[in-house]
Amino acid sequence: STYYFRVQGVDSGGVLYLSDVMTFTTPPRDTAEVENLASPLLGAKVIGYSSAFGGAAPSDSWGVDSAFDDNGNTAWSSEGDGNRAWVEVELAQPARVTAVSFHSRSMSDGSAITQAFQVTTDRGQVLGPFEVPDASEPFTFETDFEAQTLKFELTNTTGGNTGAVDIAVYGEFLQ
Repeated sequence: STYYFRVQGVDSGGVLYLSDVMTFTTPPRDTAEVENLASPLLGAKVIGYSSAFGGAAPSDSWGVDSAFDDNGNTAWSSEGDGNRAWVEVELAQPARVTAVSFHSRSMSDGSAITQAFQVTTDRGQVLGPFEVPDASEPFTFETDFEAQTLKFELTNTTGGNTGAVDIAVYGEFLQ
């Protein structure tokens, strides 16, 4: 995008200064899309979870699939699991994971907020705990490991119907 601008100012004597019209151009937007390897659209599937509010099926409201749908308006809610909430996702194939992202759900009374979580891989590697500052947005944490199955365990919460608005896994599938 090209932007046009002009600078003006006034000195202590009241003299007005006005520049010529100038421009600057922003660099092209990086169009390389970063894909969530834990998305069902890429073949990932949830293979286990602690619970869902009201006994919701994975695809229902509050169901666990909502944590992987890349939709900020949906969320997985556990049935009061607090620090015992967990979800396990199997990627379509083994991957080198360079980052994980977590967006905590929250309730107006201050409950259901995840403050920390850890990830356990199918190779037994435990990563974290990752500290989640608040529930306002997704937070991304750099990693470097290989796995096909990842278990996200909520290790420190404000209790109640904990869960996630969104969980993402970034990296690349191994060949």
